[in-house]
Amino acid sequence: SFTVGAAGANVNLDAATGSTVNLSSTAGAETITAAANDDFNLLGTVNINGSNGDYTISDAFDYKLGSVSINTTGSLINNIASGEMRFIPGSAVTLAGSATLTVNGQATGTRIVMNTTTGSGVFTLNRGSSTNFSIQNASITNAAYADSTNTPATCNLTFTGVLFSGTSGFDGSCSGGGGGGGGGGDTPPTDTGGDTGTDTPTDEVPADEPTDEPTDGTVGDTPDTTDGDVPNEPVVRDAGDDGIADLANDKVDVIVEGLRAGTAVELDTDVTGDVTLTVGDAGDPGLVVMLSGTREGSDIGVSLTDDGGQILVVTNSDGTPALSIGIEGLGDNPIIDATIDGAGDQTILLRDAAGASFSFGLKNVPDDADVDFAAREDGTVEVDVVDSTGEAAGVSILASDVFRAFGITVTYDEPPDGGAATSRVIPGFAGLEDEQGLGGSVTLAATGLTTTSVVSVDLSYTDADLSSAGITEADLRLHRFNTSKGEFEPAGENDRGARAPSGVLGDYGVDTSGNGAWAEVTALGQFVVGVPKVTQGEVEVIPGCAGGGLCGTMGIICLPACFAGLVGMKRRVRRR
Repeated sequence: SFTVGAAGANVNLDAATGSTVNLSSTAGAETITAAANDDFNLLGTVNINGSNGDYTISDAFDYKLGSVSINTTGSLINNIASGEMRFIPGSAVTLAGSATLTVNGQATGTRIVMNTTTGSGVFTLNRGSSTNFSIQNASITNAAYADSTNTPATCNLTFTGVLFSGTSGFDGSCSGGGGGGGGGGDTPPTDTGGDTGTDTPTDEVPADEPTDEPTDGTVGDTPDTTDGDVPNEPVVRDAGDDGIADLANDKVDVIVEGLRAGTAVELDTDVTGDVTLTVGDAGDPGLVVMLSGTREGSDIGVSLTDDGGQILVVTNSDGTPALSIGIEGLGDNPIIDATIDGAGDQTILLRDAAGASFSFGLKNVPDDADVDFAAREDGTVEVDVVDSTGEAAGVSILASDVFRAFGITVTYDEPPDGGAATSRVIPGFAGLEDEQGLGGSVTLAATGLTTTSVVSVDLSYTDADLSSAGITEADLRLHRFNTSKGEFEPAGENDRGARAPSGVLGDYGVDTSGNGAWAEVTALGQFVVGVPKVTQGEVEVIPGCAGGGLCGTMGIICLPACFAGLVGMKRRVRRR
C-alpha cells in the first residue's frame, strides 16, 4: 500500500498511452490512494486484480484513465468532493465477479464529473453481474452503460444526485423492448416511443403520459416538444435567425441568447427537479448548464457573449433573484453546475474539456448579489461578488499561481453582538477604532492555492458609510481577525496608504478612487473594513543621552534610525 504525494504537493501518478499497469496483491488488502490535489493519469490499460486479495485504487482528486478491468474483489473508488474522472474516448471500465466501482461526490453541490478526456466521444461502464456498482452525486456525460442483464441501469440501480447528459443505456424500458404485437393488458411501465401493439389505445398508454398519445386508434409517442405538458420529457429547440432559443416545461422557462442560427438547445428536468440545459450536439455539447434547487416556475436566462463568456441568471417565480453569475475564460465545452439550497446559499462548479475546475461556495450572500468570475491566461483567477443594493460589502478576490482545481468560499457573517447599527456602520469589531466596521465582515476560505500564491482581497465601502461613521476615507484599512488575540488587526504588514492594490505580498492600503480597502495576503480568514485602533504601545520613547560618554557618537549613529522611526510613527498614528 502507498499514498501518492503529500498535502499540497500536487504529485501525479502517470502511465502513458499504450502502457499496461497491473495492480495485484499477494495477500490481504492493499491500496493506492492520493493526498491533496494529487492526480492519477493512467492512460493505457489498468488491471485491478483482486484474486489474491483486495486491491483498491482510490480517491485521487482527478483521474484520467484508459480501459480499466476490475477483477473479482478489486476496487476503483472515488469519494472526493468536486473531483473528476475522465476516460479516453472508446475506453471501458469492466467489472468481473464481485468487483467494486464506487463514485460519490458527497453532495449535489460537489458532484464528481465523469466524462471523456476530450469532452467528446463515449466511454463505457460495464457492470457485468457485480452488485458492488454505485454512483452517487456525480455528473455523467458521454457515457454508455451495459450489464449482464441487457437492461437499462435504472432498472437495477438507484442513482442519487446524478445528472446525465449525452448518455445511453442508463434509462429506458425495463421490459426488454417495446416492439411487436401483443394481447390486452400488456401496458409497459414506460413509454418506449414505438407502437406497442394493435389493441385498444387505453391499454397501451403508460400511466405517466396521459396527454400525448394519439386518440385515433393508433398508439405511438408523439414527442412533446411544444408545450412541455409531460413531466421529465426533454424539450428541444433550434435557435432562430435572431440567435435566441425559447424553451419551457412544467418546471422552468428558459431563454438562451447569443446562439448561431440553427443551434440545438435541449431542456431536461429529472424526477428530482434538477434541470439540465444542453447547448449544441448532445454528443459534443458546446455548453452544459446543470441546476439543482431551482423553484418551480423559475425563469432561466443564458447569454453567450462575443468573447466566449457566459452569463447565467436564475429568477424565482415571484421575481426575486436566485442566482446571477458572469463567466469569462473557461475553455472548450464548459460545464456550469450550480446548486441553490433552501436557505439560498449557492454552490457553483465550473469545468471545461481541458480539465480546469473552479468552485465557489456562497453563503448568506445578499439576494441581489452578482458574481463575476474570470480565469486568466497568466494563471490568475478573479472572483467578484457585488451587492447591487449596496446593503452589504462587495468582495473582490484575485488569486495568482493557483492549481487548475481552485475553490473559494465566501460567507457573509452575522453581525457581532455589539449594539445597534447605524446604516451600514456596525459595532462590535474588537481591534477597530470605536469597534466600528463598515458593511459587516466576510469570511473567505480557499483550496487549490500553491506555495507561491498571492491573494488580493478587496472589500468595498460607500461614501454614505464615511459620513455615517464620521471617518476620514484615507484612514480606512482592511483588517483580518487574529484568533489568538481575539481581535481584528491590519491584514498586511506594509501600509501603502491611499493607492490601488499593488500585487505585492504583505502590502495593504485603501483605494479611495475605487472605494475599497485591500491587502495582499497568503492566509485568508475573516475580514472587515475599518480604522485601525491606536494603542500606546505603538509609540516607542527613546532615552536621552544625559551624562555624556558615548552620547555624541551614539547620537550620530542613531539619527537616521530615529528619523525613520518618527516617520513610521506618524504613519501609524491618526490625528483625531
